Amino acid sequence: MSTPDRHVLLQLLERKAAEASSNRRECEAALQEAQRTEEAWKRLLEAQKEGRFAEVVSIFRKESDVFARLRDKEDETVPTLEEFYRESEKQAKYTARRFDALFPKACDEAGIQLDFSSRHPKYSIQEFIQTIIDERKLEAQITTRDSGSIFLPLDIDPIVAHLRTEIERLFETRRNPKRFLIGLQKAYQAVLREEKKSPGDTLPLRRVANRLSKNWARFRYDEFNIDLGNVVRSGETAIDEVRLHLDHTRDTRQGMLLYGLERSGYMGFISFKPEGS
Repeated sequence: MSTPDRHVLLQLLERKAAEASSNRRECEAALQEAQRTEEAWKRLLEAQKEGRFAEVVSIFRKESDVFARLRDKEDETVPTLEEFYRESEKQAKYTARRFDALFPKACDEAGIQLDFSSRHPKYSIQEFIQTIIDERKLEAQITTRDSGSIFLPLDIDPIVAHLRTEIERLFETRRNPKRFLIGLQKAYQAVLREEKKSPGDTLPLRRVANRLSKNWARFRYDEFNIDLGNVVRSGETAIDEVRLHLDHTRDTRQGMLLYGLERSGYMGFISFKPEGS
């Protein structure tokens, strides 16, 4: 048996390695798609069991390609699924039309007090958590101050459960104000060094908050807002012979409207100055 030419052998092995790599990528893509499809069916099953009609509609709309493939194959289940979608959409729209009556009652039963200023389709809690209802899309946009929004299907019980969780996280969790103040001062000092500023100089509040987010693994801007508001309102703002100072700004994007201090306007700058200065 003759020994294969080294150059020919090298090309053969490179080609086979490339083919194997391509097959692997195709299999990984197919597996990811299969997992996504499986998850869609599981979520649909769970939503149907719990009577979450808006979630059923949301899944059908967001995973439309899954059901399109069934139509392309002329799957016998398509008529049943289409009727399931239509009936779920009908029920979800019925709930949406009665949302202004059902939602406040559900909140009250869950011990959630909506702000007196709440009017459909906008509801708020302690002027800090906002819920905006979109009846056309059958979804609710929930936003906490200085944080991003999440969108939930317009099923009342899951929305109320999410709000209850947010209330516990933001307002009912015990925090350590001294730890917060120490961390805030360290972040302030770090920014002073980075920008070659002098002790006591004024810095943008969000710049210092961003530096603190790098120091703390579980930092969240909405919790920072509440913690800072609580510290200021407590009057316990002195540490290591310096005291926290905040200054206003008219720039609503750069400033922060602190929890409990909404009537004071937006705070945009921070410093730690020696006592009595």
